[in-house]
Amino acid sequence: MTEWKQLVIKDGEPTKWGWVVKNIQNFRLGKNTDIGYGTYIQAKNGVIIEDNVKIAAHCSIYSENTIDNTRGSILIKENACIGANSVILPRKDGGLLTIGKNAKVGALSLVKHNIPSNLIFIQKRYSYYIFRTQEQDIYEQKFSSDFSYQLVNNLKPLYLKYSSMN
Repeated sequence: MTEWKQLVIKDGEPTKWGWVVKNIQNFRLGKNTDIGYGTYIQAKNGVIIEDNVKIAAHCSIYSENTIDNTRGSILIKENACIGANSVILPRKDGGLLTIGKNAKVGALSLVKHNIPSNLIFIQKRYSYYIFRTQEQDIYEQKFSSDFSYQLVNNLKPLYLKYSSMN
């Protein structure tokens, strides 16, 4: 493997690996990162990607969402991994959205809440979230902003399952 080198990134232009950052003045990239082809990072309100982060192809990271009028900074902590085609949007309350150290986000996930360190986050269908610690405890929750937020911030060893038929 070749030695990692800091990129020269031009605002709104694809890097040599085919990913783009808009509002480069509010973007910070750590060392030994790997960002996949087709990823778009909109850093208007700040995006920080720490060391050793892996972001798969065709992800989108937005610090401003004009559809639901939310804005806020995004922090992806060291050793985090983001699966292909995932979307990261700002928190509804405008606070810093953090994907914790060693956290993993499954492919095709929509992230709008903090993901604590050392957790695996997988979105199942469009209305379900699953949280699994690396010790294999499982947390599952039907999406609602208050309920999901409470679960993420008050993780307890439990298993909840809700059907979309309820």
